[in-house]
Amino acid sequence: MPATMAASISSGRSLAPSQLGRATGAVSRATGAGATTADNIGRATFEPRPKASDLEDMSQRLAPFYQELEQGVREVYEGQDDRLTGVERWVQRVQRSLVTEQQRRVEMFGLVETNLQAQMTSLESLSQAQIAELRPDVPARIRTWHQRLAVAEQVGMRQKMDSTCPIPFSRRASIGK
Repeated sequence: MPATMAASISSGRSLAPSQLGRATGAVSRATGAGATTADNIGRATFEPRPKASDLEDMSQRLAPFYQELEQGVREVYEGQDDRLTGVERWVQRVQRSLVTEQQRRVEMFGLVETNLQAQMTSLESLSQAQIAELRPDVPARIRTWHQRLAVAEQVGMRQKMDSTCPIPFSRRASIGK
C-alpha cells in the first residue's frame, strides 16, 4: 500500500479515485469518469477567439443564405395566403348556396302548407255535406240494426239451449213437448 494512502487512512480522510494517481505520484491519462480536471484540460484544444473582422466576414457569407431563406418563407406564406383566400371564397359560395336552398325550401313548404290547407277545407266541407245527407236516415238505420241484433240474440239463445239440452229445441217441437 502506498504511503499516502496509508496516511490518508490513518488520518480518517479518503481520497477520490481521481486523486489516487496523484497521491502515488503517477501521471494519469484516464478518460471518462476517472479523468481529472488536469487530464481534461491537457487534452482540450483551445481555438482563439474570433475577431470582429471574422464576425463581419461570417455575416457577409451568411447573407445569401438569409436572403434565400427569407424569400422561401415569403413564397410559402404567399402560397398559404392564396390557399386560405381560396378556402374562404369556397366557404362563402357554400354559405350563399345554403341560404338560397333554405329560401327555396321555405317557399316550397309555404306552398305545401297552402295546398294541404285547401285540401283540408275541401275535405271538411265534403264530410259535412255527407253527414248532413245521412242524418235523416240515422234513426231508421239504428232501428234496423237493433232488429238484426235482436234476431242474432234469439238465434244465439237457441244455440245455447240446444247445446245444453239432451233433446235439441228444434226436435222438441216435433215430439210435442
